[in-house]
Amino acid sequence: MNQVSSVETLLFKKVASPSLVPEALKSLADTIDAYWLLPDELVTTPQTLQNLREFSMANRIPIISFSDKYLKAGAAAAITFDMADMGSQAADMAARILAGTNPGEITTETPRRQRVIVNTQVFRRMGVVINEAAVDEIYSGEIRP
Repeated sequence: MNQVSSVETLLFKKVASPSLVPEALKSLADTIDAYWLLPDELVTTPQTLQNLREFSMANRIPIISFSDKYLKAGAAAAITFDMADMGSQAADMAARILAGTNPGEITTETPRRQRVIVNTQVFRRMGVVINEAAVDEIYSGEIRP
């Protein structure tokens, strides 16, 4: 029996300004399988998002975002929270408080549901086939040029 061994590694690249992002991306081109876009104002500027989109397409490296709003900017997928369910969780907590539970007695809860939303246009442009049945939602909006 053949066993495949793989090592998953997260690479972090620190940049001091948006102008340094293209060079940092260039150094990652042959070493990463995906780019994880974090909520950082340094890398979510319009110019940086354009650099990321160009890098992503040129190297067939999908951008995985924390928010579906970046799908329009060229992210291939977003892994985010189900905001409607988070609202339900907040309503449940409020109802408990209104029923007399001391707010200090209510524990902090993590979101119960997450959503995976994919931008099939991006995956198609990269030549990557995805199983659309395995995602929660397909992004169908236009991608910014």
